[in-house]
Order: sequence, then C-alpha cells, then structure tokens
Amino acid sequence: MKWCTYDENGMILQTGEGHGLTLNNFRHLPTPVILNLPDEVTDSTHYIDNGKPVPFPTKPGDYYIFDCIKKEWAVDIATAETAVRTQRDLLLTKTDWTDTLSAKTRLGESVYCQWQEYRQALRDITAQPGFPLEVVWPVYPK
Repeated sequence: MKWCTYDENGMILQTGEGHGLTLNNFRHLPTPVILNLPDEVTDSTHYIDNGKPVPFPTKPGDYYIFDCIKKEWAVDIATAETAVRTQRDLLLTKTDWTDTLSAKTRLGESVYCQWQEYRQALRDITAQPGFPLEVVWPVYPK
C-alpha cells in the first residue's frame, strides 16, 4: 500500500509503502495522510486538493515550480539565474584561450578584439533587462 503525507497547501511531503497500514500508524504525525495512493502519484507529478491527488498541469518551461497555494506554475527566478550563470561561465571557460598574453599576437588585433567583445558581452548578461528569463546570448566570433 502506497501512502503520502502532505501540508496544508496540498504539497506532498513524503511518500512510502507498507503492508497492513491504517491511519493509526500515522496518528503521531502533524500532517494529513492518504492511504492507498495510486502508484503514479509522486511529489513531482501531483499535489493534494480536498484530500485527493491531482496531477500538475503541463509545466510551461524549465524555470517553473508548482505553487500549491495558487494551484499554478510560478517562475523560479533562483533556478533560472543559476542556469544562465552556469551556461555563461561555461562559455567563458571555453574561450579562456583567447584571453592570454600571447592571444593578441596569435589571433591578430581584429580577431582578438572580437573575442574580447564576446567575452565582455557574456559577463554583461546579468545586466540585461530581461535577465534571467529573457537572455540575448552574444554571437560566437568566427
């Protein structure tokens, strides 16, 4: 038998399985419990409304978390910021070879400047008006 506990907003806090369980097994918990939960119900696919599991609506994008109070998806700014900064840092790391003492000589003045502009644009991403949800990535120099 699958079971879950959930908070006052309907967020599933914990799931588990056991045989012969009754509500008496959970009376010490401060949260409500549902027994005989369908196998497909998890904290990442459902919330609880009026004591029943309800599937989340389709997630609109990568940077969303489900708000069990409003019963809708909400933007998770922290996750979006982290993802954009991680991508930006990776792109900067991949272009570190263009920012060495010999780079200007090896690449030539014009190409060297293109790389410096690209790298600066990457560093400036966090200052864009739409950051972190509407990021315009700079064009990779050729």
